[in-house]
Amino acid sequence: MFPRIPGFDNFLTRGLTYGHIVDMYVQDDVQVAKQYSESEAKEIMNNMLTQFHIQTKDRDTNQAVSERLGEIEVQKEIVNSQMGEQQQDKGNRQISIDKMPLLSAKELEELNDGEMVIMRTAKRNDKKWRRIRPLPIFDTGKTLMPNAHDLIGQSYHLDYYTTDLRIKNNTKSLSYQDIFQDYSGYYQQLATQVNPETQPAEENFQEPATVANTATTPETTAPEPSGNHVAATLPEKNTLESASQTIFNTEESTDTKTNSAVSEPDDVGIDDFTLWQQEFEKDPTASILTGTDLANPGVIQKFEELVIAELEDNTDLSEQQMKALKLAKEHVLVRKMPGIKTRQELLHLFNDEQEEVFNLEEDVKEFKAANAG
Repeated sequence: MFPRIPGFDNFLTRGLTYGHIVDMYVQDDVQVAKQYSESEAKEIMNNMLTQFHIQTKDRDTNQAVSERLGEIEVQKEIVNSQMGEQQQDKGNRQISIDKMPLLSAKELEELNDGEMVIMRTAKRNDKKWRRIRPLPIFDTGKTLMPNAHDLIGQSYHLDYYTTDLRIKNNTKSLSYQDIFQDYSGYYQQLATQVNPETQPAEENFQEPATVANTATTPETTAPEPSGNHVAATLPEKNTLESASQTIFNTEESTDTKTNSAVSEPDDVGIDDFTLWQQEFEKDPTASILTGTDLANPGVIQKFEELVIAELEDNTDLSEQQMKALKLAKEHVLVRKMPGIKTRQELLHLFNDEQEEVFNLEEDVKEFKAANAG
């Protein structure tokens, strides 16, 4: 079921004026009433000036379509005859004019495969722009909607299976998490623009980001030792800005990408990142923090500070990212979200930017090496 779109009724009202074309597919009128109020649902359905009715079992929807089609006048003739003793016919004949629906609700429910009723309220001109009356159309007989296999069969042979063809499938191992898009932020932002007075002033709605399901496999984590965390310094601002430019400006030249604070040669950085990508493909669930790291409060604090620096550098955060940022600032991110220490979960948290995960992992390694003594 489609979600509620704020201001959708007003958008359709102005659609014809601005030349908007909106296609809406529903199984029955009830689906619209579930997401909108009675007046909004009525306005939405009335603004759909061209309607294609294929089939539905909902009685109210069939009855509403039957009423929109209208009625026709029919002539009824009633003949009463009597046979008397003299073998003479005695009777009378009555003729009356009655009305009946063009298609009853029962007939609409029993449409055959391929039959369709079209109500084109806005179609009031023919192809030569002559004025016509927009009468409904009943596609049946020669005007039936053809099945897909009938159309394809005229151009292609269907005597084989597609699995028998040697076609390289690039999406064979594609998972739902790789293509999941969270559009809730768009609807929330649109709601604030349409009805700003109904939204809290302090509530910040952000645009959606590609964030996968946060359910992870439970892992055994070492308890966080008591005591103060070892102080760690946040990355410098110019380092973050340089890393951000490297991520989002993917078409920049190699010379621009070298404006980071890391003083390593370009070829070395590229080779390390390529090696990291190969390792990620082999084991995307590998953990960045080891069991020894989980027992070291300094490493945990450094990890959380790097996550904070990365998320705060992004102006548009999803709900999952805002939650992770809050937990990181409270220094309970690793404990509350144990799966966040894996490469895969960090990749989802950083909007599928592999370089961000790679840079974070390298910073953690450098911190551990510097504090090894």
